[in-house]
Amino acid sequence: MTSCHPPPSPELPGDLIPRILLRIPPDMPECLVRAFCVCQSWRCILSDPAFCRRYREFHRTPPLLGFVRSQSRNKIYTSFVPATAFRPTTTVHHDWLVCDARHGRVLFNDLARKDLVVWDPITGIHTRLPLPSPAVEESALTVYCAAVGCDHRGCHGGPFLVAFVCERSAAHHNLMSVHVYLSEDGTWSYDMTSKKLPVGQSGSTVVSHNSIAENTINIRWKTKILEYNMGDRKLKVINLPSGYQGSSTVLMTAEDGTLGFATVEDLSRLCLWSRKPDPNGALAWAQYRSIELNTVLPVRSLWSKVVGYADGFGVIFIQRQDGLFTIELNSDRVKKVYSEVGATHPLAQRIFPYMSFYTLDHARGIVPLP
Repeated sequence: MTSCHPPPSPELPGDLIPRILLRIPPDMPECLVRAFCVCQSWRCILSDPAFCRRYREFHRTPPLLGFVRSQSRNKIYTSFVPATAFRPTTTVHHDWLVCDARHGRVLFNDLARKDLVVWDPITGIHTRLPLPSPAVEESALTVYCAAVGCDHRGCHGGPFLVAFVCERSAAHHNLMSVHVYLSEDGTWSYDMTSKKLPVGQSGSTVVSHNSIAENTINIRWKTKILEYNMGDRKLKVINLPSGYQGSSTVLMTAEDGTLGFATVEDLSRLCLWSRKPDPNGALAWAQYRSIELNTVLPVRSLWSKVVGYADGFGVIFIQRQDGLFTIELNSDRVKKVYSEVGATHPLAQRIFPYMSFYTLDHARGIVPLP
């Protein structure tokens, strides 16, 4: 008697399954979750730290999981706006002002409790640290991974560093100070360095879209750039180009690995600058690329603003009236990642892109399926 049931599907060879799972797109974390739910053997593979490390190495560039946005509606509040199916356990933080996002972490200033918070959206872990000097007129902050030899593709749970730059007014100058917090020590290094600047160099509110080079932190401060060397603990002031008229500026690493910045001029032209030696050997600013945004982006806009740069991955984030876009500088690939971010005036909010791999060796929860 012939059976009416089809024969069972042949099993995949054991070494083929990890190779297939390795090719799940990193910007589709829900696919990792679905695969995790298939069976026990797949769960073991996907949560194995060795596989997760291979996954990050295979895909190289962390995906944009979302961005963190601070807005004011009577009171300051910050929300995580997803660009994928990933959702952190907490998406809205009241009285928290976002200051930086890098290496899998987000840095906030808790205005109610008057301290700082480092948040890892993947693990859900919050770390609070005191402000090193609360009575200051203006400050800028940045956070980055402090693990030796880290490739910054899976920075979760390791040591981190926070740099705090502040300004105080004196009789004839403004005094700049840098304080550094290392999570392994749990303390601030106070008054490590200071620099006098002439009075009258104040500008718009400082938002620290900064860049990190080897052993060096570069912080945009109003109309200047502050370069802090972690080795010799010296602070250097770098002037922006003469006649600089950019409406928004983000520090970045240029094509040759030197300090650079991206800015929007004439409301719609993205200009990329780097520091190159002049005929006398001194470093001077030179514009090495210009992109007319109204020709590469799908819809013309009355204004454009640079709101972020994924340092080390060559991705620029542009805010416009019709949404938030990414531009990959190596390939000129353009992608719209959010539609409503430009609904208000361009200076009405802070936006920091959050780029990280969602792998199951660090994730505490499972992202909801769309």
